[in-house]
Amino acid sequence: MAPTLIPEDTFNRVKKMKAILDPKSIKPPKGELNEEFYVIPPALHTLPELKQVIQYYKQGSTVQYKERKEMSAPTRSEKISDEAYLVDNSQLKSTDNVMPYRVTKQMDDKDPSGTCAIFGSTIMGTDEGDGWVKVGIRFLPLAIRGTPVLTLLTQASVKKAHPRKEIQDLLKYLNTMKKQASKRTDKYLKQLENKEKKMMKRDGLKLQITDVDNLMNEELRSARRFQTRQGLFDKKNMTGSKLGETAPKQRVLIVIELSDKQQLWVDETKDEVTKLMKEVILAGETTTFQLATFSASGQNPWIPSAPFQAKDDPKKGLDDAIKWMGKNFSAKTCSSQSFPPDWNGMLNRFAGDGQMLPFKIFICCSKSPDRSSAEVLECLAKLREQDAPSKHDGILPINVVAFDPSIVGDDDEKAFFDAIAGEKGQFKIDTSQEDLQALDKMLKAVGAKKKQLDKFTKKLIKMEEKDGKDLPDRVTEDRGYLVMEMALQRMLENDWEIFDWAFKNEAPIPGPEI
Repeated sequence: MAPTLIPEDTFNRVKKMKAILDPKSIKPPKGELNEEFYVIPPALHTLPELKQVIQYYKQGSTVQYKERKEMSAPTRSEKISDEAYLVDNSQLKSTDNVMPYRVTKQMDDKDPSGTCAIFGSTIMGTDEGDGWVKVGIRFLPLAIRGTPVLTLLTQASVKKAHPRKEIQDLLKYLNTMKKQASKRTDKYLKQLENKEKKMMKRDGLKLQITDVDNLMNEELRSARRFQTRQGLFDKKNMTGSKLGETAPKQRVLIVIELSDKQQLWVDETKDEVTKLMKEVILAGETTTFQLATFSASGQNPWIPSAPFQAKDDPKKGLDDAIKWMGKNFSAKTCSSQSFPPDWNGMLNRFAGDGQMLPFKIFICCSKSPDRSSAEVLECLAKLREQDAPSKHDGILPINVVAFDPSIVGDDDEKAFFDAIAGEKGQFKIDTSQEDLQALDKMLKAVGAKKKQLDKFTKKLIKMEEKDGKDLPDRVTEDRGYLVMEMALQRMLENDWEIFDWAFKNEAPIPGPEI
């Protein structure tokens, strides 16, 4: 039986493996796979016949620049017939620097893309035995007009003859190893995919936690900015009255709108009036004041028999005024009075001809009286033509607080109340009720995010307890295991392809001489 030619490096490597590694002795894959389950055990990776080859395939079939002196590429099945040729112009003496590639074995059939081999360069190709060298999918002639233009530098990988039976046994061995390698690669891949799925779930959950945490913190910041902008917890708003921080020494008039619209802000109105009476009038120098409500049906003063009452009167003092307000100004009393209240009647009742003019008026209302606004301003303008009771405070200065949030940003409303306030008065809109509702809504949203965050965090903790906190490290390890097993598989497949090529390209047995 004739010997078979095969690259010597591949033959020696496979023969060495077969001598020391029986496929039946390889540890079967079971449970958690690690380096112990490689198709070629790690202890054999350092053998001279295997070390560089395994490293070569582990690096994606490349030799790194820094390794070029110590490491050479093994014979590869796809390059088994390639030889190195110098593109040689030493004899042809062509004036061109290049030689065009041909797409067929015809001199005139030059590559239309213009691809050329540069004279002086080295190309790798296979001698077709008919005067042409195949380079990839193109061709170059060995000679032009009888003059050599390609000079063989190195032959294809060194091949030596070995007994056909031995080659056949090694091919059978490689086939078994190749199948085992393929199965193990699949198992390493499946193991890695399972862990990566868990990692993706964990990373997705961590991303959700980050997103929810960021949203929660942003909503908290928004709530903080909102309360700061609205002054909800400013000391002056918590303890002081929006009606004002000071009051004249006497003749202070406090008037409250009594209407079905104002009933929405009864508690807020009482709070502002109470703070004005306790923190400004009682604690200040004011000696006399009057409290009243005004509605569409008329005016109702606390003390009807006197224009103003001493705050320290033992029977009808400030405490009595607060009690009177609680009884006469409520949601029930407001609901029976339609909007708008009689502004003109109120102004004439307390500041008209023959009345003892107040030094200052404090008004709590819902909004402007709509269609009668112009009449109210006209009435107030006439009343302000009277002599001022106080040179310091001017004539009828008014501090007014409106409670309807719908008037925020309404230029007509602002113009009306600025005119009502006058030069010495002030106008504010109390949106504390709506502001607190809005803040409550924001904080509830934060609470919902916190609940969601806690849920996700507990879920993450369970994942880490089940799969281990070191899952990312184990995924990295598994990727390394897979890369190595794939390198071993590719090495075995390449060697099998070379042995298979050797059988398909063995020299025919010469016939007997006749």
